[in-house]
Order: sequence, then C-alpha cells, then structure tokens
Amino acid sequence: MVNNKSLERCHSKFWICRVGNIYGTCLNSNNLLNGKGVLIIIMERYVWRSEWVQQFESPWSIVEKLCYTNVILKRGSLLKRFGKEHIKTLKGPVKIGKYVNLFTMDDFEEVSLTNFFGFNLLKQNSENINKMINNVSMISTELTDWFNRNLVWCEECIKEGYHSILHQFKLLKHCPIHMKGLIQSCSNCKSEIPYEFSDIALSAAFTCKCGVQLADLKKRWNNWGKQFEIKCEFTKKWLETNYNTEKLSILFLPEHAVAQNNPIKTILEMLENPDIHTDYDGNVKSTLNKLRLPVTISNNNNQKYLHNHIIDNNFTLSSMRSVNMPLYNYLYSQSIYIFKSIESHLFNGELKKHKSCIKRLQELRREEKEDYPEICPFAYTYIFWKHSFKGGGSFYSNHFSIDPRKSIHGFEVLSGFFQPDVEQLVKILLQYTNQHKSLDIGLFKWIIMKFVSALYLHFFNYWSKLAVEGAANKWTPKYNELNNNRHKEIPLMIFKVRNSFKETTSFIIEKNSIDNLNKLTCPCNSNNKRRIKPSEISHHPMALAIDKNSSYLSLTERYIKNLDIFRLRS
Repeated sequence: MVNNKSLERCHSKFWICRVGNIYGTCLNSNNLLNGKGVLIIIMERYVWRSEWVQQFESPWSIVEKLCYTNVILKRGSLLKRFGKEHIKTLKGPVKIGKYVNLFTMDDFEEVSLTNFFGFNLLKQNSENINKMINNVSMISTELTDWFNRNLVWCEECIKEGYHSILHQFKLLKHCPIHMKGLIQSCSNCKSEIPYEFSDIALSAAFTCKCGVQLADLKKRWNNWGKQFEIKCEFTKKWLETNYNTEKLSILFLPEHAVAQNNPIKTILEMLENPDIHTDYDGNVKSTLNKLRLPVTISNNNNQKYLHNHIIDNNFTLSSMRSVNMPLYNYLYSQSIYIFKSIESHLFNGELKKHKSCIKRLQELRREEKEDYPEICPFAYTYIFWKHSFKGGGSFYSNHFSIDPRKSIHGFEVLSGFFQPDVEQLVKILLQYTNQHKSLDIGLFKWIIMKFVSALYLHFFNYWSKLAVEGAANKWTPKYNELNNNRHKEIPLMIFKVRNSFKETTSFIIEKNSIDNLNKLTCPCNSNNKRRIKPSEISHHPMALAIDKNSSYLSLTERYIKNLDIFRLRS
C-alpha cells in the first residue's frame, strides 16, 4: 500500500514510489495508484541512475548514494546482491566485517556490479588507483603505503554527496577540486570513519554513528549529476605524467613523502629543479675502507659466486651469511664516518664558541650550593643529538664517544632512530633490483650513505628546534616521543635511478644544511661568561654517592632524570 507521501520525483519525467526497500517508476504519479491505493506497476529491487557517478568517484561514495536512495540501513544486503558466489550462498545476514576492502573490492562480483550500474565499477576503481600510484609503483605496490585506511573527505565535495578516491591518496593533503584542506574525523564526535564497506562507523547513508550527516541530504539527489573538475595543476600533472620509464625510476620513502605539507607539489618541483640534484660519479670514497667489497649473490650449479660490482636479486637484507658481513661492516663504519664528519664540521663552525658550554653540561658543573645553571641551547643540541645516536648510556659519561669497533651481527647503522628508515630504503632498492636484475654495488653504497647523511643532518636540526624550549626548562623528550616524531619536518629525499649503468643517478634533496643554529641564543653572551670558573664543580652522581652526607644528590638525580632521553624507554 502506498500514498502520495511515499512518492518522490527523481527527475522531470519520472517518479519513484517506495514501499519499504521496493521501488517502482512511471511517467505520471497518478498511474502509480488504482482506486484502492494498490501499486500496479512492475517494481525493481533498487533504484539507480548512471549519471550519479562522477570522475574519480570512490566506491564508498557510490555505495552510500545507493544506500540513501534505497533506504538501505544494513549494507550486508548489498553484498548478498553484488558479492561473489561464496557470499551469496551464505545463510542468514552477512557479517559485513569480513568483506570491507574497497580498494581491491575482492569480494564483489564484477558482472553483477557492471550489469546494475551500467559500467565496470571494479575496473574503474582499479584504473583510478593505478593512475595515482603509477609514479610510485617502483617504490611499493602495497596500497596501505599510499592510501589512508580511514575516510578522508572534502567538506565541499561531500555536501554534494561526492567523495573522490583522490581524497584517500596520502600524497594529497588538499582537495584538488576545491583546493581546501581535507578532513579525517567527524566534526561532532571526532571519530574516524574507516574507508570500508561497513555498518560500524556509519548509521544511515552518509551519516556518522553519532548522527551527524556528512552530506547535505536536504538536497536529496538533485545535485548528484553535478560534474567535478580537478583544478590543481600539480595533481593533473601527476595523473597525466609517468615518471617511471624504461630508462628511469624515481625512489623515495613513502613516509617521508607523506610528512610533507604538499607532497605531490614538493615531488614535482624537486624533480624539475636541476640545481638541487647531486649526481653519482661512479666513485665511493672512504677513509675507512677504499676496497670494493664482495657481496654474495647468486647460485649456479650449487656453487656460490662473488661479484665485486653487482648486487642482484638474490641478496636479502635479513641474510646472516658471513659472506654478506663485509658489506654490513662497510655500511656501519661509513655511518660512523658520516657522523664524525658532521661533528667535525660543527666544531669548526658554530659550536666552536660553545665548547665550554658543552663541557659544563656534559660534566654536570655548577656552583656549590646553587642550582644547575641555564643550559646553553647550542650545548643542548649537540649533547642530546649525540646521546640519541649512542642509543643508551649517560649523556654525562666520561666516555662520551662513538665506538667504531662495535660488533654487529647484520645490517646496522649508527642511529637506532633511523634504522627502520634505512632498512626500508634498502628493501626498496632490492625491489628495484628484482625488477632490473642487478644494481651496481658502488651505486648501492652511494645511495645508502647519501640517505644516512641527510637523516643525521635532519636530526641535528630537529634537536636545535627542541633546544629552544628544552634548554630553558632543563628537559628532553622521551625516547618514544623522539622516535614517533622523527619524520617531523623531514626533508624529502628522491633518487632518480637510471636503469642503465651508463646513465647518471641523481640524489635530490631540497634542504640539507645545518641552518637552525643561527636562531639560538646562548645565555652566556660573551667568551668571558662562557669560560668555566674554578668554583664550578662537577657533580657526577658517582662522586656524590660516595659522599653520603651530600644534600645535593637528589638535586642532581632529578636534573639527570629530566635530561635522560632513555629514562622511560619502552
């Protein structure tokens, strides 16, 4: 049974009649009812119009439109209709939590979707995703590296019932249509909404579980046929250009790219600016080791071969074979050499004036019966930058040095904070090797060391920014906080790797200098004030512990605890 209240105009020629989830259409609303109010036309299961689907529209958006026009509250019924055979044959309601992937759409049946929507939704979704990751496919094909698992949307787009798969792309921080920042949580309850086929975070269509409607549903579907145009020129260029060719691949860390304010703009501008490119000249120089080291790599007739110049696709980072240890030792010693080079550069530059400040902090010096003096931010930056590289111990240790003779058991670099980043780069290089069969070992070393150098410099800059507040408050962040923020303001590093050894590989980085020290101010503003006075005594904890009558032991313990990066490491 229906009445006039259940009639809704779909467009100028057709009307829709709804009874529960059953819809019918006709040219004239009077034809829907006979004298007794009984529906007399043939009814369809769902209502849909092909013009409601726009360019780069996400499957999530399309499904929400379908749910709204057909008043579908439980999305499991759609899986029964459009799912693969193993889902259609399930008895009872479908547990939707098992079938949620809207990127791969593995559990949807292609023919059913195509017949209903009038176009191949699975193919369109796959093609859209491939357009976005075409330039980064040599880095990673894992969709989670490039796409947000939670819904990301543009406030202006979603008002019109439109959500683009572009909004899920991690390298886009703004809507390329409206040029506005993207949103990742409900304005009311602040909850994140998973980008998935699910009833958990959503109640009705386009509606958060708290009741807030993301779309302007007062307009119903009147504007769903509106065309959306990409206005961002950088996004257009990214989608239209293939930077990975038969002769060239661009490589960078996904996390480093995502950390940029405008990743795609940053990448494109860096690639097109030759002034920031450093080319590999075929030489890897080192004062610690000038030899080309053998790397195992292939098996032929059960015999192992050593190659002095090539690393091929059988090399694995996790290998503990002794034949790989020369390379691991080389990379570890080079990471120390890089650290010492940066340290030497610092002491010949801005830190030259602050050696006494560094000594005062490192040796816990202060006037007897007085509190510890204000910390020089230059000393703070250097001491805790180095302390973080040591990975433990005490910042006030008498043996505050980096030991190049440390025994290693596999792939390792000096900084534990950036070990995962370096490992990820190596895995990307090995994936590249798998694609192109081989990689020059000299080039392999050069890429790793350029990357490590930039990371170490970045971390020094990061500490110099922490020094403004940390030195004044005599405090350092905890290890976990440092680790979680290690990508904050990190410069993007791109390698343009040529697939022919005759071509030049380039290292591209926009900012790679120690430039924040000029913004710091030492509390001792003259050489005379910086000079350590004879009355400034070292209050080393061991010495204080021997003096059982000392009332300053607790003061020193609190001071050290607040400055110990590893105090609550977990």
